[in-house]
Amino acid sequence: DAVSLAHSFGFETQRRNNLHRLGESTLLCSAGNSVMILDIQTLKQEFLLGIDPGGIGAITVHPSGNFFAVGEKGPNPNVYVYEWPSRQLARVLSGGTERAFADVRFSNDGKMLATVGSAPDYLLHFR
Repeated sequence: DAVSLAHSFGFETQRRNNLHRLGESTLLCSAGNSVMILDIQTLKQEFLLGIDPGGIGAITVHPSGNFFAVGEKGPNPNVYVYEWPSRQLARVLSGGTERAFADVRFSNDGKMLATVGSAPDYLLHFR
């Protein structure tokens, strides 16, 4: 039988920009190797498990609210852009850092995505 995550009792409060609003009643945050989607009206939690092996490095929401991006950790991690509310994987952005993404952020008009790598390279990319 497969193991599945049923509930999270918290999230990483020391990580910057780790809590985002999606729509009127949904919050998005990272917790370990998953992104937690919380409906604040029903308190129902859903989890989107990370794809790369090292965990979640950073998350952000597109200004339109129609997408969210997940920068992961691990050897040569990727940024995964998901559609909201379908949660379908829309894009995979590769390259940009060696080990982990420290931050990801859409521009105010939503046309660009900036990523910052963590140690050892601290690379800044615009996509």
